[in-house]
Amino acid sequence: QTNGIQLNNEWCSFLKEKSFEISVSIDGPNFIHDSYRVSKNGKPTHSLTLKGIKLLQEYGIRFTTISVITDYTLNYPYEFFNFFIDEGIEQIGLSIEDSLLSPSSLLTNENKLKYEKFIADLFELYYPVKEKVNIRDFDLFEQNIFHDTSGFRRNAQTYPFHIVSLGVKG
Repeated sequence: QTNGIQLNNEWCSFLKEKSFEISVSIDGPNFIHDSYRVSKNGKPTHSLTLKGIKLLQEYGIRFTTISVITDYTLNYPYEFFNFFIDEGIEQIGLSIEDSLLSPSSLLTNENKLKYEKFIADLFELYYPVKEKVNIRDFDLFEQNIFHDTSGFRRNAQTYPFHIVSLGVKG
C-alpha cells in the first residue's frame, strides 16, 4: 500500500522485474483527494499520486487503488467514479473513513442516508461497465451472494504474509 508519491523508474523496474502488484491510495479526483490528503507542508498530493499511477501503467504493473469514502466524497458519486474511468484505473477498493482520534464523519443520520445514495449511484454507474472496471467491494459482494458456495472468503488483509509493506527506503 502506497500513496505512489515515491514511485520512480527505479522502483517500477524493480516491481516489474519481481512481478509485484501494488495498491495505491487515491480518493478520486483532485478536489476530493486533496481535501484530505496533503503533504506534511499542507500541499496537495493528488498530482504526485497520479504521476505514480501513470508510471505503474506505463510499466504495465498490475495495481489496485483504495479510496477512503468521507462525508465530502458522498456529494460526488459521478465525479468519483468517472475519475477512475477517465484515468484508465481498473481496480478500485472502497474504504470507509474512520479515525482513532475522532468518530467517522459518516456516523450522522444525514450522512447515513447520503452514504446509501452514494453506494446506489456508484453501483448504477459501475454495473454496465463491470467487465472493464472492478470495484472490489461490489465484486466481493456479488461473489459471496451468487457464486461462492463455501461460505468462507479469505481476507488478504488478515491472512499472514499475504500483503507485504515496505518503508520508504525499502
